Amino acid sequence: MKSALAGLPVSRVMRTDFRTLAPEDTLARAVEHILAGCQQDFPVVEGGRVVGVLTRGDLLTSLAKEGQLALVADATRLRLIRRPHLTNQQLPFAKRRRVTRRRPCDESHV
Repeated sequence: MKSALAGLPVSRVMRTDFRTLAPEDTLARAVEHILAGCQQDFPVVEGGRVVGVLTRGDLLTSLAKEGQLALVADATRLRLIRRPHLTNQQLPFAKRRRVTRRRPCDESHV
């Protein structure tokens, strides 16, 4: 496989056509997308910004528990949250409130 791709520019082999979901979409829509192609995970987009990712595993778990009419927002475990970087002074307070330290999300690099 490696030798078959040697010398090809990345733009020739990368996937550029992918589906996205909205938080208010149902899981049935995600299933339709999976059946229509080879994509397994879906960016969740709201207002032109990526707000999360619906993974295949989360989709299957939610389908089993909630059914096809459940919302993508409820099934999406991995959410990208815009939050300023916590300072060392804020970290002890954040730990008490179970807030995790995350890098800020810059939409221009998503």
